[in-house]
Amino acid sequence: MLADELADVANKEQLSISFRYVYDRMVKEVFVDFVEVERITGKALAEAIIHSLTVWGLSLSHMRGQCFDGASNMAGARSGCSAILRQAAPLAVYHHCASHRLNLAVVSSCKIAAFRNTESYIGEMARFFHFSAKRQRLLDRAIDIVCPKAHAKKLKDSCKTRWIQHIDSYIVFLKLLPAVHMTLEAMVSPDSFDDLGTDWNWVGETVMKANGFIHQLECSTFLASFKILLECLSCLRSLTMKLQMQAIDVIYAYKEVNRVLSSLKSMRSDATSRYSAIFKETTKLAKSLHGEDFELKQPRVSARQTHRDNVPASSAEEYFRITLYNEFVSHLIEELEERFTRLSTPINTVGLLQILPSQCTASTSELMPEASMPEELSEAAEFYMNDLPHAVMLPTEYRMWVAKWNEPGCEVPGKLIDVFKACDPVAFPNIHVLLHLALTLPITTCECERSFS
Repeated sequence: MLADELADVANKEQLSISFRYVYDRMVKEVFVDFVEVERITGKALAEAIIHSLTVWGLSLSHMRGQCFDGASNMAGARSGCSAILRQAAPLAVYHHCASHRLNLAVVSSCKIAAFRNTESYIGEMARFFHFSAKRQRLLDRAIDIVCPKAHAKKLKDSCKTRWIQHIDSYIVFLKLLPAVHMTLEAMVSPDSFDDLGTDWNWVGETVMKANGFIHQLECSTFLASFKILLECLSCLRSLTMKLQMQAIDVIYAYKEVNRVLSSLKSMRSDATSRYSAIFKETTKLAKSLHGEDFELKQPRVSARQTHRDNVPASSAEEYFRITLYNEFVSHLIEELEERFTRLSTPINTVGLLQILPSQCTASTSELMPEASMPEELSEAAEFYMNDLPHAVMLPTEYRMWVAKWNEPGCEVPGKLIDVFKACDPVAFPNIHVLLHLALTLPITTCECERSFS
C-alpha cells in the first residue's frame, strides 16, 4: 500500500491511497481513492487507512508492504502511521519512499552556504519577474533580442520537494541568463538600452532589487556554485525521472542509484580535470555577461576567518575546486550512500534480493547442505514463513535454483519481473512466492503524488 497526504484547494487534508500488486505476471500500481482526514497524526492516518480498507472489503492480513515519506507522523517507530498499521498487519514492512530519500540527500547537500545562497537567489530572480507583468514584458523584449531561439520565455521557480523541476529551473536560468542580465541592466540604466525602451519609469524598489541581482551575477562564488550545481544535479536528473516510473522494482531502482554513485565517484576521483572543464565553462559564461576583461576571483583570504572557507590556493580555479566542487560532490556521495545502503533497507528486502540470479554465482558443488542459503535469505524466509507453500523444502529448492542459473550458456535476466516470469512455479514454488513478494514491495509513493497533479 502507498499513501501520501496533501491539503487541497479548499485547505482540507486529503489522504491519497494506492495499491501495488502483481496480476497476470505484471506489476500494477493503481490509485484507489482520496480519503479526507481532519488531522494528520500517525494515529488519525492509520485509523483512516484501516477504516477505508475495511469498507472496501480488504483484509489487512494480506498487506505485505507500506510506503510513505519519512515524516515522523508516517515513519515514527512508536506512534507513526506505519508502526500502528504493523500492529494489525505484522508482515506489512515500512519502506521509506526512494524519491523522498533522493530529495533529502540533495537538500542536505544544498545546505552548504554557497549553494544555499545560489539556490535562493535563482528563486528570487524567478519570482522577481513572475510577480510583475511589467518586468516580464521587459524580459520578453530582451529574450527576443538576445536569445530569440530560446523555447522558454519565463524563468522557472524551483520546487523544494520535486528536484526534477529544480534541475529544469537551472537549465532554463542558464539559457535565459544573457537576457535576464540585459533586463536587469536596463532597469538600473534605462538610457543605455534604447532597444528595450526608456519610458518604463521603474520604482525605487525594482531598481534596488535589480541592482542587487546584478551584483550577484558579478559574484565569482555565485557563478562557480551555479555551474557546479548544474553539473552535479544533471547527473541526478535521469535517476529522478526513473524513480518516478510506474511499477518500478527494487532491483532497477538500486541499479540506477549505484550507476549515479559511480558517476559521482568518478567526478570526485578525477576532480582536477573534471573541474578544470567546468571552470572554463564558468569563465566563458562570466565573460559573455560582463565582458572579456572580467575574471573570476577567489574571495579574500585572511589570517583568521570564521564565516567562510579560508583555504590557501594559488588560483581561483584551485580555490573553488577545493572549497565548492570537492565539498559538494563528496557530501552528495555520502548522503546517497547513507540513504540507499543496506542499513537503510528493511532486512526482508535484502534477503529477497539473494534469490536473484546475479547473486547465485556459486556452483552447486560449493553449496553445502548445512549452508546452502545466505543468512539474509533464511531470515526473509522465516519472516514470510506462512506465505510459503512448502517452507521446509526451500534449502533444497534454492540449490536447484542456483544450479539452474549456473548452467553453461544460461542467460541471466536483468529485471526482477523477467526473473519472476522465468521461474517455474511447479519446480520452484517457494522461490516463486518470494519473487512475487519482492515485486510487490513498494519503492516510491509517486503514484499517490501523481493523483494530486
